[in-house]
Amino acid sequence: MKVVQMAVALRLTEVLCLTAFGGATASSRRALRAAPATQPVLATQSAPATQPAPQRAKLDVGFADFEKNLTSAIAAVIKSNLTGSSWNDDLRDSVIENVTMSLHKGLQDALKPVKMSIGKTWMALPQDDQKAAYVQQLRGSFESVMARAQDSLVTHLGIGIRHAAGLPKQRKQSTGNATQELLQDAEVALVSDLMVDHCYDDLKVKGKNGTAGKTMPKFCIPSAVASLAKRLNDTQGLVSMTMRFEARALDFAQQQKRGVVARRSA
Repeated sequence: MKVVQMAVALRLTEVLCLTAFGGATASSRRALRAAPATQPVLATQSAPATQPAPQRAKLDVGFADFEKNLTSAIAAVIKSNLTGSSWNDDLRDSVIENVTMSLHKGLQDALKPVKMSIGKTWMALPQDDQKAAYVQQLRGSFESVMARAQDSLVTHLGIGIRHAAGLPKQRKQSTGNATQELLQDAEVALVSDLMVDHCYDDLKVKGKNGTAGKTMPKFCIPSAVASLAKRLNDTQGLVSMTMRFEARALDFAQQQKRGVVARRSA
């Protein structure tokens, strides 16, 4: 009986390996078919039902959903504000496509350090339930940050949209390809208010009673995208530090428990 069971186990192992790597040789297929004698033994034994493979924790903290919702909101603002005889559906669609592509690249660049830090913490957590809890905490913490950021980005877009809406009047005396120039200028006006830092050189501050005040050194106001990346990074830093501490504490407790059991068994 033990010999038969070992033979069955070897064949099941071979089946699993062939399935995992996506194929089987002709000789291995013949070998798998050439074991009818072992099948009745399997039918008569009360083998436990095969348990489904556990779901692996997925690293999805909401970035894709945030960008999708933000893109839809930006498209709606552009469609509802770029109106008039100089704007048609094709031109508006081109503005939306160019702006959303630029925004996608800007978000990818700004959020890359945040994603890398999250990935390192996620990989450092040994248990799948710890990974799942980490992702859940991040999603919950990021939700309010992303909601406020979307409102802020749409507000910043409103500043650029007013500039872009007035471009046709400024382009009446333009020569060359006026449509292409309008498209490019509209994209610059909209993207700059979302992703470009606003810097000021030697800003003079008036003193009391209109007297000459001091001159402030150059300073920059971060863009809306850069501000979003900083808030997300601060949030994930706090959550990651907490999860790593809890994971180390749990590992230490388990090691202590194993040590106690080992000493009692000795």
